[in-house]
Amino acid sequence: MLQFGIIPTSEFLYAITNDATGAIISKVISDMHCGKAPDIVGMTTEHLQYSHPSAIVILSKLFQLIMLCGRVPSGFKESYLVPIPKVKDTRTKALTCDDFRGIAICPVISKVFEYCLVDRFSNLLSP
Repeated sequence: MLQFGIIPTSEFLYAITNDATGAIISKVISDMHCGKAPDIVGMTTEHLQYSHPSAIVILSKLFQLIMLCGRVPSGFKESYLVPIPKVKDTRTKALTCDDFRGIAICPVISKVFEYCLVDRFSNLLSP
């Protein structure tokens, strides 16, 4: 168990994420919701769900490399905002900026990486 104030090294994180990464990635991808908006490069969850099994191996190697290097790719940090109206009756009321909320559409692969981290480290993150 990690203690507060101790920052684990990237080699430690790589070692504990190295085992069963492909199984975790497969589980995460199969559990993701379909029919969502495509990300900034046009990829959807369905692309990963119906891809060749070698894509899981490639993602596994990518995620291990991210953990080993301790750096997140810049593409994982890009997203776009979609304004969603808060009010139900948008036809009769004049709308202002305050009547919208924004939803950030993040890259699908970064979501897979996020969910893998949550799956792997949830016992360390809970109080």
